[in-house]
Parts: sequence; C-alpha cells; structure tokens
Amino acid sequence: MSRKNIFIIWGSVAALLIICYCVLIFIILPRGFIEMEKEGYGHIKLPNKYEIGRISATYRVLSRNETGSGGEIIKDSKTGEYIDFDINAIAWNDRYVFFHINNKAVSRVDSKGHDYEVMPGPKRFGILDTKTGEVNTYLTLEEAQQALVELGAGTLKLKSVEDFFPETSGETHPFELN
Repeated sequence: MSRKNIFIIWGSVAALLIICYCVLIFIILPRGFIEMEKEGYGHIKLPNKYEIGRISATYRVLSRNETGSGGEIIKDSKTGEYIDFDINAIAWNDRYVFFHINNKAVSRVDSKGHDYEVMPGPKRFGILDTKTGEVNTYLTLEEAQQALVELGAGTLKLKSVEDFFPETSGETHPFELN
C-alpha cells in the first residue's frame, strides 16, 4: 500500500470522526436537554414569592424565592426543621398554602460524602402563611383542615402538584393520600 493511500484512509477516518462529533454536539445532545426540560425542573409560582420547585421528575420542594435564582426551603416554625421532603399535593389562596408531604424516602449525603436515605416524619400535612412565613405541620388531614378553618382560610382541596406544572397540566394526576 502506498503512502498516498494511507493518507487518504487516515484522512477519511478523521473526516468521519469530525462529522460524528458534529452530529453528536449539534443534533443529539440538544435534543436530550430539550427532553429533560420538558420533563420538568420548573416552578409553580405561589403568593408572596413562594414557589414549588421541581428538583427532579419526582421530587418537588416548597421554598421562598426572593432573588429569582433558587430559594430557601421552608422550615417548620415549631421544630425549626427544614421541610425538604417531596411535596406531592398542594392547594392555595392569596395567603395560605396547604400541602401534603409524600411518604417516600429522600436521599441525603453526609459530611463524608456517603449517601443515605431519610424517611419523612409522621407529620404529613402543612400550612404555610405566605405573609408571615410561619409553617405548621399536622399529623392528619382533619387536623390540618381544622387549622385552615381557624385561620380563616376556608376549605382548600389538595390537588396533585403535577396538575399545576405547565408541561403536565393537561394530564390526569389523581391525588390519593398515602
């Protein structure tokens, strides 16, 4: 095989690699990012700069977003603990946000970088007063509904969080207490 033929073969291989690289960068990868955006990672705007943020397709948190670039996750006003478990149902009016905390475990990372799972506590319902920032959690739906009445918030009916995300709002997401 002549030297000229070797250069032609290597040139063809290099050209093919460049074409494959361009297809990957300009066609395949952007489509993946578009699909990821369609799956979520959005926000549901709530009164007084609060929001439900979708961290992943199955993990949503309630936070206050003052700056527009991520927010501070809410804390239980009595215990001071962050409520950073998945919020799977919500209802609100101009002042109060009524929410349900999913019972699935959440992954955490300790100071040494090891993953571990944490289950949410027994209090599965919460009410956020968006004017004062106060958050109270309750063991049962009945306790939470009674608190709503006492606060003058009326009756708020929980709906699946997915019903409020624009990408999934046309789909059916029945909410059942778990």
